[in-house]
Amino acid sequence: MGFTPITHGSSLGGEPADIAVNLDDIHSTRKAAEQVAQVAAGPTEIVFAAGVLGSVTNATSVSVEEVMECVHVNALSLKPFIDATIHSQEHVRYWLVSSGAAQKPYPAMLSYCVSKAAAEMLFRTYASEFRTHSFVAVNPGPMFTRMNEQIQSSNVSGFPELAKFSDPELVAQPAIRARQLVDHLTQPTNPGFTELDLRSSSQEVRSKTKQPGS
Repeated sequence: MGFTPITHGSSLGGEPADIAVNLDDIHSTRKAAEQVAQVAAGPTEIVFAAGVLGSVTNATSVSVEEVMECVHVNALSLKPFIDATIHSQEHVRYWLVSSGAAQKPYPAMLSYCVSKAAAEMLFRTYASEFRTHSFVAVNPGPMFTRMNEQIQSSNVSGFPELAKFSDPELVAQPAIRARQLVDHLTQPTNPGFTELDLRSSSQEVRSKTKQPGS
């Protein structure tokens, strides 16, 4: 896993700042989080879009070390950025590019499912404590990405549930989902935890908000 650009923008009108971070390295992550906090001014949107898939194979073939690595990158690496910014202003909106795998188990994707579930629970827990901020878990559905290519190139013949990742009727272009997400970045959200499903049409996107304390 290499370096991932972290883009920050205040109210979508400020100048973006690209900050390199190695999510494998906690020291690199903390340093990048401090840099984000320094440039954050005014209403801030922080989007977590980086992630790793892990092995696509039966659960008993996956090592504990791999699961730990995926949980670190996909979930725990979010924490320094939230901690560094959540006290800086009255309202911050945090966006997690999540997955249906956070709530529904997919055979042969143990590391990914566990790590995405951990990331969403991290969001839910922060939302329950910091009630003036918004935490939005975005489900884009399957997309034509390198992660999707990795699934298709794996030996998944024994896992028919994964066939949908090669179905062009179900797999979206990343640019389409990105435009949908940008549209939502310009709209208000309630404080608390929100689930946002982009798999509906762009005119009718399902959004479920959990009010603080609910």
